Order: sequence, then C-alpha cells, then structure tokens
Amino acid sequence: MTNRDLSHHNLNGQDLSATILKGAKIPRLLNNVDLSYCDLTQMNLERCDFINVKLIGAKLPRSLKFSALVGCDLSGLDLTNSEVDDCDFSEAKLTGVKFPKIMRDVKLSGCDLTGLHQLHHGRCRPLPCFPQQY
Repeated sequence: MTNRDLSHHNLNGQDLSATILKGAKIPRLLNNVDLSYCDLTQMNLERCDFINVKLIGAKLPRSLKFSALVGCDLSGLDLTNSEVDDCDFSEAKLTGVKFPKIMRDVKLSGCDLTGLHQLHHGRCRPLPCFPQQY
C-alpha cells in the first residue's frame, strides 16, 4: 500500500499489521484497527483520532501533538524522542512505554501507570495535567 491514498476509505476493524504504508495517507479517525509493526514514520499523525488501535511495535512519526490515542495499545513503544504535547492517551495500554522527559498537557486518565517509573523519579517531570490517581 505504498504511496496509496486511503484517507477516504473505511479501515475500521481491519488488520493492517506489518503492512507497508510508506507514503500512504490514512484516515484521521480510526477505530479498532491493528497497525502493529507498521512503519508510520512518514505519516502526519498530528491531530489524529485513534480509538482502540493496536500500535505494538509500530514506528511512529516524531510528532503526535494534539492526537487522541484513546484506548490504544502502545505496549513497549519508545516515545522518548517524540513530541506528545496535548496528546490524549486515556485508557491506553502503556506497559513498557518510554515517554519523553517533558510532556505538557498529556491526558492519562484511566491508564495503568504501573512500571512507568520515569514519571516519578525525575526522568519525566510530572506536570499538573497528570491525573491525581497515579
């Protein structure tokens, strides 16, 4: 699917895991799609709305600013070099995720933050935007 414009296709419920999507355009709103192990580095995912999307092992673009990744499975992703300001990770699976040192206005409500020690030990400064339940 290299260089294909899929932005007007309904991909909801599809398994696109390990699909080559270099240069492809995908819809800004995705629900229940498996994008595990896909290389999404050349895509603009700023302001996207992904709901229950599997992104295990996926390569994401540097900027995820203003994106909603609600209920998504981000297990094991390294986001240390990503821009995630104003990103909504509510209800997301964050097991083993490595976050950047500074994040602003990030929503983590309903997330299991167990094992995300960098939020507590100085690698990442908790800002007032974090929910009180962590």
